[in-house]
Amino acid sequence: AQAVQHGRQRAADGRGQRRRGVRGGGVVAAALTQRSGGLLALELVTGESEISFAGTRDKSAQLAIVYAPAGIDTEKAAPLLVHLHYYKGDRFTAKALGYYAQADKRKWYILCPELHGDRSKGGAASFASRNAQQDVLDAVAAVRAQHPNIDGKRIFLSGRSMGGMLAAVMLTKHPDLFAGAVAGAPITDVATVFEGSVLFAEGTEAYRDLVAEMGGRPESVPFEYARRSACLYAGNARYSPLVLWSGTNDTWVPMAQSERLDAAIRKSFPYQPPVHWVVGGNHCSMNYTAAWVCDQLQYF
Repeated sequence: AQAVQHGRQRAADGRGQRRRGVRGGGVVAAALTQRSGGLLALELVTGESEISFAGTRDKSAQLAIVYAPAGIDTEKAAPLLVHLHYYKGDRFTAKALGYYAQADKRKWYILCPELHGDRSKGGAASFASRNAQQDVLDAVAAVRAQHPNIDGKRIFLSGRSMGGMLAAVMLTKHPDLFAGAVAGAPITDVATVFEGSVLFAEGTEAYRDLVAEMGGRPESVPFEYARRSACLYAGNARYSPLVLWSGTNDTWVPMAQSERLDAAIRKSFPYQPPVHWVVGGNHCSMNYTAAWVCDQLQYF
């Protein structure tokens, strides 16, 4: 993995100087700073950085943003929260939604990979593609190599809309890898998302993007829709906690999508927590904040 530092960091000499991170062996992990008396000290580079990695599924070059919290103790294990972007989002989505402040407060690492589709160009309309799923796994491996103190037993997922869709799929497919997930307004049964959705009504841009990424309508490629649906893997939610939320007035991804996954999980795990409903909430309002999401995951 390669990393390029974007933020400025405080020098280890404590004089308030700020320096940019430097490349070292292809990975930005630390910088040499000048202490009083002429001694050099190795300082962990914190803040926002960009990593690049090769996708193991299609060998494509991929990008992700990593945020290392200020003041983190690298001798202690720290959680990693992987935030997955929504439809037409990108690797800067976690920053835009306020996750960096929570990282500094809680001493968590934040990772936000740029997702890419199987058939669509770029990652704006990846819709839990196999490539997007691999992006998550590859990005986690890359950031763990860069930051060895990441606690492998406390890697979390979060996302809303298309990001919530992928968070739910990854948690239910890989409960051994992820300690918990928060999925907001997720598509969970892809073949039925057209029902009652204004966003995915036939003829809309989102409809065209979804059908193109899937390779056709549900009746022509049913397995493609099924394998991107968390409902298919719902029985695995007993092994790692999944927190769901949705707005009751969501006309883009109707609340029925969360209800379907909740019901599917309860068939084998009756102790599944109830869906957190945003009464009167639509799809695009902020709904639950980064602080709330982290609160749900902090004890897992």
